[in-house]
Amino acid sequence: MTGNRILLALDAGVRESGWAVFEDGRTVTTGVIGPGTKRRTEAQVRISRLVESLDLLVEQWRPDEVTHSLPSGIRWPVPALDLLSNNLIQWARKHGLAVYAYTAQEVRESMAGHPNASRDQLAYAVMACLGLSARVRPPMNGRPWPWATTISPGEPQRPTHRAECIPAVATP
Repeated sequence: MTGNRILLALDAGVRESGWAVFEDGRTVTTGVIGPGTKRRTEAQVRISRLVESLDLLVEQWRPDEVTHSLPSGIRWPVPALDLLSNNLIQWARKHGLAVYAYTAQEVRESMAGHPNASRDQLAYAVMACLGLSARVRPPMNGRPWPWATTISPGEPQRPTHRAECIPAVATP
């Protein structure tokens, strides 16, 4: 690898986890880590396998920092999620990685301009952010979009109300 900044982004889950590697703000590769076991396998075993797979990603990509999603909207204790969170923190410390965690609402607000953006709104914001052209603009209940961007085929534009488009290396 070169001297560029590398970010490992995780959508960590107890059953499976999505991941992406960004180098200087551009997407390098993505994937999903599955349990490779039956659903009834204990959470600790599934999380241990996740951590082993993350070790391989760190070995291959040598990231400078890691960002991951935090569970949100859950109003009762979920021991498996607490176990996952604790294991991710220990894993990052073992590799000397800075860790930044964000809720889904923080990501939605950053990308689409409001914390309760629908999946369609978020997908559209990501498409616009990545410079992908869109033929049809998803509906928003007849109201104008909060970040008012017109995207037409072949003329990608960036939204006007959002954080940086591609995940930048976070600062504490």
